[in-house]
Amino acid sequence: MLVTGKIIIKERNTVSFMNINDISHITCSGSLCTIHNICEKPKRVSKLLKQYEEELAESGFVRVNHNTLVNCNHISTVKLGKAHKLTLCNNIEINISRRKISIIHEYLR
Repeated sequence: MLVTGKIIIKERNTVSFMNINDISHITCSGSLCTIHNICEKPKRVSKLLKQYEEELAESGFVRVNHNTLVNCNHISTVKLGKAHKLTLCNNIEINISRRKISIIHEYLR
């Protein structure tokens, strides 16, 4: 769920708000997503990555592989070649799947 410029995060007994612009990427493992923030420690949420993908599509987020959604505003470098990778502003490297490389090409235009 989105509130203007923020995302609502429900963790166990607490509800918190996170600025969308502060999110660098979101990873998932099954039905648990980890929201990686450039300012705070990661938060784990019981929500599908597909739901975040739909909610954040208009905010500059793209899915770059099976389990990672990236905020394009935080991409610092993209390496294309045998192993497609991108580096975020916080020096985290993420693999780009072969199927998703066209999305990154669109972003680079």
